[in-house]
Amino acid sequence: MHAFGVAIRRPLGKAGSPYAGQILDKIGRTTGWTYGKVTGTCVDVNQAGSDITLLGQDIVAAGSGGGDSGSPVFYWHGGNEVTLYGLLWGGSSDLFVFSNMYNIEKELGNLGVR
Repeated sequence: MHAFGVAIRRPLGKAGSPYAGQILDKIGRTTGWTYGKVTGTCVDVNQAGSDITLLGQDIVAAGSGGGDSGSPVFYWHGGNEVTLYGLLWGGSSDLFVFSNMYNIEKELGNLGVR
């Protein structure tokens, strides 16, 4: 993956759940590379316009926009090394919400990172 002049070639693996205050990044189709502090962990989030509630979601104080859904959420170690934390599915101009890898794999089974 190339983003803003950085070639991300070496995922170091995947992490379970983030902690409050941790800095996480995402690279989205619409808003590009943004990052911020984790402001909420294991939060139950109501999906706008529906009666669906997603359990155990995580929130980061960094912007996202329509088209960013599915973006990788990761910790950047610098250089070309990252640890995958999850997948973005919603947000606004000042935050994004993502499902962490622990919960994704709990539903879908083990997903290899290569």
